[in-house]
Amino acid sequence: MLVVFATVPGRAGDRLDVRDWLARPGVKLVVVEFYATWCKPCMAAIPRWKALHDKYRAQGLRLVVVNTQDPGGQCAAPGWTPDDMVCDLHGAVAGSFGAKKLPAAYLWSWQGKLLSSGGHVEDVEKAV
Repeated sequence: MLVVFATVPGRAGDRLDVRDWLARPGVKLVVVEFYATWCKPCMAAIPRWKALHDKYRAQGLRLVVVNTQDPGGQCAAPGWTPDDMVCDLHGAVAGSFGAKKLPAAYLWSWQGKLLSSGGHVEDVEKAV
């Protein structure tokens, strides 16, 4: 499964193009992590995401965080600086990936092969 492009209706800047990320120079792996501030496991995983990103960023790991369906239209940062952040207030991007429950993470190799689908941070750590 390679989600090429997902756009949130009514918000022109809120899009996610995995193929674009994979084509960037130096990128070897792309992670898309879906989370929300009301999701306790999502928030508990933040230190592990930051550590994974810090450890492998120089080797080509890129992490795109999608804040989805947060109450009151909030699009809060995850408490650290991923490579990109997408606001998905209505869940359109999550829906296009098939992310039915949170947290949900997807990992692709630079060849476009899906290595982990809908898992948690530990699944991505193992695949990396």
